[in-house]
Amino acid sequence: MRSQLRRGERDAFDREMRLAELFSPATAATLRFRGEPYGLNGRSRFDRYRTVAQYRLEGEIEQVTTRAC
Repeated sequence: MRSQLRRGERDAFDREMRLAELFSPATAATLRFRGEPYGLNGRSRFDRYRTVAQYRLEGEIEQVTTRAC
């Protein structure tokens, strides 16, 4: 399914996700819940994953600092 995301295969990805959610209603509920902060509920599963994938720390992680306790 990661390959489907990278290649932009929306219909195939959505079909596979629908099947997975049918077998696991708990997973479906979790994915809906996690999509809420991004305003993605009601959109395709493909859109949800592609949008969330944009929120990744890469070079920024080295800039994170915390105060010593």
